[in-house]
Amino acid sequence: MGMNFIRQKDEETRTYNLRFYASQLNEQLYFIRNLQRQLLTDSDLQKLAFRSGSLDLYDEFRLASSVSERLATIRNSNEYVINAGVWVKSYNKSISTSQGISALPNEEWSTIESIVGLTPRPLIYYGENRLFFLEYSNNASIVSYLELSIPKLQSTLNRLAPYPGSGVLLTNSRFEGLISDRFDEKIVAAIRDQANAHDSSGSETDSWLLRVDGGQYRVSLNLVPAMGWTIYTYVDENELTGFLKKYSIWFIVLSVVSGIVIIAFAFSVNRMIHRPLRKLIRVFNKMEPDHVRLPSGGKEESEFDYLYRGFDKMVERLNKSIRENYEDKLALQNSELKQLQSQINPHFLYNSFYNIYRFCKIGDYDHVAILTQKLASYYQAITRNGKDEVPLDKEYRHAMDYCEIQAIRFSNRIRVSAPEVPESCKSLTVPRLIIQPLIENAFEHAFESVARPGHIRLTMTYEDRRFTLCVEDDGTGLTVESLAELQRRLGYPVTGKNTETTGLINVCRRIRLKYGENSGVFVSRSELGGLRTELVILWS
Repeated sequence: MGMNFIRQKDEETRTYNLRFYASQLNEQLYFIRNLQRQLLTDSDLQKLAFRSGSLDLYDEFRLASSVSERLATIRNSNEYVINAGVWVKSYNKSISTSQGISALPNEEWSTIESIVGLTPRPLIYYGENRLFFLEYSNNASIVSYLELSIPKLQSTLNRLAPYPGSGVLLTNSRFEGLISDRFDEKIVAAIRDQANAHDSSGSETDSWLLRVDGGQYRVSLNLVPAMGWTIYTYVDENELTGFLKKYSIWFIVLSVVSGIVIIAFAFSVNRMIHRPLRKLIRVFNKMEPDHVRLPSGGKEESEFDYLYRGFDKMVERLNKSIRENYEDKLALQNSELKQLQSQINPHFLYNSFYNIYRFCKIGDYDHVAILTQKLASYYQAITRNGKDEVPLDKEYRHAMDYCEIQAIRFSNRIRVSAPEVPESCKSLTVPRLIIQPLIENAFEHAFESVARPGHIRLTMTYEDRRFTLCVEDDGTGLTVESLAELQRRLGYPVTGKNTETTGLINVCRRIRLKYGENSGVFVSRSELGGLRTELVILWS
């Protein structure tokens, strides 16, 4: 990762430097070429070219001096230019910053003349370690030439190759001339072989890996449009990452040693900790379903001996505590049920027998038969010593028997709206005597002391293993204070101790003991105007 990071950062830096240098060089060369092209349109140069034969010597000298000054300006405009000159055919002289106004033939023009004679005429010429920019006008009747400093170009190019194993070169597409003083011929030959494929991509910048004689080099290129040439740089990646190789060797050695240490440590941990702990976990898993007392079986002479012995003692105390708590819970539930059975209001029995007597006196034997049958069924349900849980359908029928008895007692002025038990709820098993106390509370507290007609409404739902039975009445005697007090008493936890336990509180405590704190009895004001009592049972 370290070597890859160094390679990546170095490549990014070199690519940025190469792009920046190429951009700067390109701008300067464009500037030089523009000055050269502007020279060809200079008015004094044009006059000298067209009227040199008709001018007197003074005017010719004045125009030639003006052109010479313009060439000096171009020469001094950029550090790469070492000589600026122009040849005017009609004037038959050359003007340059190095030789001034010179008659032909002369050495400088001989060199330029050999270049101009090439076919096609080149705009850039590099040969004999000299670089020229040329521009032509009027069928080469005027030739402008600039000579650039090769040493200056080489010195600036060398900034792109700071490492011993790196190199840089400026060349044309055919590699016919190389401007560089530091390069490896084998590497340049390999670059030349692969350059065409990368030049054809059409991008001004590119980078690729090059392998030469077992070495790996990162090659980058950037085009200089002002010349049509390309700058190539290469660097030996071993120069960048070679010092990291010794760390790689140490890393391998340390990795092997670390692996041996880890294996030895893992083996010792498995023998001293994991095996005894796994044995202890197996014992936990065995005792989880039924809390059976199981010995841990620890006999090893290790720190786990103390843990084994402590675990055995803990299991023994836990089983004892569970047994006692379970028995206490069963006893509490039974006592709550017995208490509820003993709380049946004697006046309910007296009033029922009185109603039977009254119907006998008036000869209404049909009502006597109905009331006697319902009363017998009712008392059979609350006094039998069967299972603590019954199907919801039977518990609901018992509550309906109670409603019919109370309807006869109240001369049918209390209307009870009760739905049938849904099919999805009939198979549910619930504790005994949990519905009748809710209905009894509505009869006694909403309609016992008033003679007006009344309405009791029952609703029942069962969704997502949540059973809800709602009992609502339209009584008018419920005050805010009494509702708040009832909510407070129903909010006591299961372990709360009340000196007086009513039917609602009894049912609430029994439900919470069996099904948890989220189940129970909850009261609020009904939309009918009286009390709304909800019995909620959540099956986990």
